[in-house]
Amino acid sequence: MEKFFKLLLIGLLFQLKLLLVDGLNTNRSNFNRRSIVDEMAMDMLKSCYMDFKTIVIHSDSNQAIINYVAKLETSALVLISNSSMHNIGVAQHLHMPVFIMTPNSRMELHDILMSFKSSPFWNIMAPFLILDKSNRECANARNILKSAWEMNVVKSFFLCVNSKNVPIIYTYNPYTNRAPQPWTTVKTTKKRTDGWTMYSKSNHEGNICDTLNFDRTEYLDGSIIRAVIDIPEEHEWIPGKDYDENLIEKMFVGEKLVVPPMKSALNVTIIFNVDEKGFDMREKPTGIYRRLSNRSSDIAICFRTTFSGHLSAFLTKDEYRKNVETLEDLRDSRYDD
Repeated sequence: MEKFFKLLLIGLLFQLKLLLVDGLNTNRSNFNRRSIVDEMAMDMLKSCYMDFKTIVIHSDSNQAIINYVAKLETSALVLISNSSMHNIGVAQHLHMPVFIMTPNSRMELHDILMSFKSSPFWNIMAPFLILDKSNRECANARNILKSAWEMNVVKSFFLCVNSKNVPIIYTYNPYTNRAPQPWTTVKTTKKRTDGWTMYSKSNHEGNICDTLNFDRTEYLDGSIIRAVIDIPEEHEWIPGKDYDENLIEKMFVGEKLVVPPMKSALNVTIIFNVDEKGFDMREKPTGIYRRLSNRSSDIAICFRTTFSGHLSAFLTKDEYRKNVETLEDLRDSRYDD
């Protein structure tokens, strides 16, 4: 019996040793992955974004990347936490920044982006470098990037190291399945209302700067955008209801003139929502402003002040400066151009 317990103890000690060694190897591997991701971000800053005067980093990011940016002579570092902001150097609000963050989850990314959004540097067209620290070997790339697009960020990149220890960059085109070589399609949405497509490439493929900065908005291919609009009081409308292009006939004169050529030029499909003109109050916007602030609408179309209320100021014949209310009035050849 004593011999049995000795053998059992030896076996347990051996298993414990294996667990400790495996744990050390895992920690070392995770540390190496994070170091590689940091180096990827530094290379991108050095190669592609040296002309950017301001680099905004969340304070929870790895210290290595913070130290690197702090030493750059060409850019100012702005450290932002969920409750404070600290400038190192002269940050320039008027120049497009680069945003860098190291979230551990989709929820954490949302909180970081909200802290960025409350700063004077927020710009949805800026490059957002999202550094992976989850040790999930790129498995959460799609969830992270989807969360970035929910905040209307157009150009974001997820930097990670896959299971084969290959540095990978993920990005997306939120509108259509279009991206230059060597980007490879990973996931696309077949829904007509959502053209969001995710791509990946090795960190070493192609000219890194050219491939990063392709224009996602060049081709919209009929993508759906949501527009909020105010219509004349005599027409009934339902809050929150989606309207198609038949709504154009109920619009003010200005919108009737602008919407069709805008739709054609952008090559988009427009879904309309109707709301009151409202007020742009910082604490509690109302009407059209509320829909823009909560991102339930992409754009607001409102030309009433120019075309309906004061259009007569642009007409040259006194006898026709009254009762300009319809498209037929504007098409009347008796009005001067």
